[in-house]
Amino acid sequence: MPASEKEFLFAISIIVTTFLILLVILLLFVFNYNKVRKNKEAEILKAIYKTQESERTRIAEDLHDDIGAKLSAVKLYNHILKKEISSNEGITILEENNHRIQNIISDLRIIARNQASRYIIDYGLIHEVEEICQQVMVTHNIHVSFTHSIETLQCAEDFEINLFIILQELLHNSVKHSKCSEIKIIINANKKKLIVKYYDNGIGFVQNETKSSGMGLNNIEARVKLFYGTYKIKTDLDRGLSYTLLYSLEKISALDSSL
Repeated sequence: MPASEKEFLFAISIIVTTFLILLVILLLFVFNYNKVRKNKEAEILKAIYKTQESERTRIAEDLHDDIGAKLSAVKLYNHILKKEISSNEGITILEENNHRIQNIISDLRIIARNQASRYIIDYGLIHEVEEICQQVMVTHNIHVSFTHSIETLQCAEDFEINLFIILQELLHNSVKHSKCSEIKIIINANKKKLIVKYYDNGIGFVQNETKSSGMGLNNIEARVKLFYGTYKIKTDLDRGLSYTLLYSLEKISALDSSL
């Protein structure tokens, strides 16, 4: 082979090698950039949701301690006033008012409990999901079944609060929009994954119309991704709704300091 051809082939090989090295460097840069960007987005979202949680807790405490106490005082004044009223009609009105006030106090206690993260921390996710399912059954006459293969989750507190809010949002959507008579929630785990399934037998919806439906699905999606989870929706008109969430147990572990 002539020297000129050898030099040409050598030059080509140098160019190709240099190009491949630059390509690898570029790919590594893009990969690292995307990783840093995603981590930064996750940190921002987490900071936003922590602020929201603080506000939820503050509102819950205000409802329970301030407004609830004031309503209880009104109820007490009505009880005292009842002794000063002689007419049966007046007594009946006061008793009806007391009944209404008691219902409002009960509703406030439920709202305060559902908004306060400390109950999830104190009693655990499983217990609080059982509580909210019972509330839906009593308040809205919808049959809700909740089954699980685990009594407690060894997960980060932030994750348990986050998952509770997701289920709370899904229950709210079913009650408000679906016209369902039955809801099922299933939480299971294997060696690597936490699997959460949600189902209602309501009217469903067309998926490509949900962005503007006001059903909070964008918020649910963001909360799922916050802990590196994946989700799948299966629904259509008059076919109910099923929602499956998958999380890596390693990512949501209470021992995972990266979250």
